[in-house]
Amino acid sequence: MRSIELKHYNEPFSYTRVIERLAVRAVIVKDDKLLMIKSQKNGDYKFPGGGVEKNETHEEALVREVEEESGFRLNRIDQAALRIIEESKDKELEDTMFRMTSIYYPCIASIENYGLKLDKYEEELGFTPVWIDKTEALRINEEIEEKGKGIKWIKREIRVLKEIVNKSFPLTIG
Repeated sequence: MRSIELKHYNEPFSYTRVIERLAVRAVIVKDDKLLMIKSQKNGDYKFPGGGVEKNETHEEALVREVEEESGFRLNRIDQAALRIIEESKDKELEDTMFRMTSIYYPCIASIENYGLKLDKYEEELGFTPVWIDKTEALRINEEIEEKGKGIKWIKREIRVLKEIVNKSFPLTIG
């Protein structure tokens, strides 16, 4: 599995604590379109997935998160293909680094949708599952990023979309 590091700060800073978060994300393709989660509020696209809870395997978290955010159930999860490690200053705690590790898995989902189970913040952002062309999702996310809306995950999702467009991320499941 390849790893990519993204630093969300311009100047190095000193810190005494590190808060770590682990997330898993699904890359699902059907008819040459990606299943992504669109924020109706901001217009951006993200891959379905989220945080791994205590005593939960990556696979369990992926199944739960994909179903909650998209309404689709995973039929198959392939080996992890990409790890993105993001580092930033914690917004609330001084002298603290926030490190988010997101692991991306190629997956196959059911064709039936079972309905969304969104968290409050996801509802506020208007999360909606959509099937979208990879280059279109990349173009839209890049336009939003250029406007500087401060969407915390957009740089990460742009990087993964570029990996997919450049064929560096395996879309076929072996």
